[in-house]
Amino acid sequence: MSPQKRSRKARDYARNQVPAYWVINRRDRVLAIHRQPAGERYRLNETRQAGERVSPRAAPGCTVAAQDLLP
Repeated sequence: MSPQKRSRKARDYARNQVPAYWVINRRDRVLAIHRQPAGERYRLNETRQAGERVSPRAAPGCTVAAQDLLP
């Protein structure tokens, strides 16, 4: 997906108050996490590398290894 399309999608999701938006970047092998929508953007933007873990807000107490989501 082009950066323009990704940016437009993130803006639409934030505008519609989607609480979290995750992007799997296959080329760079990173997971981008956008949280806390505010208007047309997300206030909190994080990236996780293959060796790191992430906790989905929808599953408190659960953690997922980023590498398990990356191809």
